[in-house]
Amino acid sequence: MEFCSHIFGPTDEAMHASVVARLDPALTSPSGPILLGDAVDKLIGEDDVEGRLVLRKLNARKPIHNMYNPADDFTTEVLYGFRAVLEKGSLELRAA
Repeated sequence: MEFCSHIFGPTDEAMHASVVARLDPALTSPSGPILLGDAVDKLIGEDDVEGRLVLRKLNARKPIHNMYNPADDFTTEVLYGFRAVLEKGSLELRAA
């Protein structure tokens, strides 16, 4: 749970926009992999303080993202060979 300590890191919108623009979208996506331990430090250079702060903050939000965005979580689960497809005004089950 050490990574959660970064959820309230000292970042702002301009920092986020700048860092997200230069990183792989998979790293910054809420559904992307959770980086453990010093993985952030290995990906981001030691001299890139903003990059480390933003990526650590984004990484800290990933485990709780599904609690606050059930549409994403709901559509990723496959049950009995079907996946839910949620769109505004529509709910479907499609073969996975």
